[in-house]
Amino acid sequence: MSAHLIIAAPVADNEKNMDRRQKQKEAQHRRGQRLLAIQSQNTAIQLAGALDHFGITKAVLGWVMNEFAKSVLPLPDEAACGAGCSWCCHLMVETSIPELLVIHEAFSAQVPPEMMIALTTRLEKLAHAGELCDEDTWSLNQLPCPFIDEANGCLIYAVRPFACRAHHSLEMESCRRGYDEKAPVLIPSFPLYRRNTELYSRVFINVMEEKGFASFSVGFIKGISMLVEKPELADAWLQKEDVFGPARVRKRGAALKISPSFEGRD
Repeated sequence: MSAHLIIAAPVADNEKNMDRRQKQKEAQHRRGQRLLAIQSQNTAIQLAGALDHFGITKAVLGWVMNEFAKSVLPLPDEAACGAGCSWCCHLMVETSIPELLVIHEAFSAQVPPEMMIALTTRLEKLAHAGELCDEDTWSLNQLPCPFIDEANGCLIYAVRPFACRAHHSLEMESCRRGYDEKAPVLIPSFPLYRRNTELYSRVFINVMEEKGFASFSVGFIKGISMLVEKPELADAWLQKEDVFGPARVRKRGAALKISPSFEGRD
């Protein structure tokens, strides 16, 4: 009997430790969710106040987006992402319409005419590949973002969407495998970092909707393509016209995302 007890006791202790660690992890997750909710609420209040005070123009939206970007936490040191790595730049990106307007305005004002012509050509080629607001169109055809340059760098890095800022991986090989296999793979990452960064896009969507705008998540490249073809759509939207319906993303899930699936390591 004593031998039995000696064997069983460590097993029981191990189960207790596992249960305790699980409860600690769940408690940590709940705290993280509460902090995200508080941050989202405070950010929404700040955005609404800024728009009420300064008005709603492309310039003001650009200033707000820049302030939001300053609040984004640095990419975790464990991230495998680096210059020239562009596996995730072959996935569909969702964004808010204010981000769309700001990025189009910044890019149009800074690039020479020949680069804008090149972008237009790239967008036309992408349009022939299929529905740009469908994730499968991007992954199955391995479509590159038109803002990737010859060195696999990002031409709009300083004003890139918050979804792009949020995306990261702890294992580059997983990203490569997802690209090569054209299928969803588990990407090791930090979910709290993603959600903390993506919330700025969601706040933009929610606050603008509350102010009477046709505000929803759009396919980034589809929206950019519309603006390149008809720049006047930006002013029309600022007049509360519903002009970006063709770029609207019909949700498969509840959150903004740019990758089929993630394996969290929070």
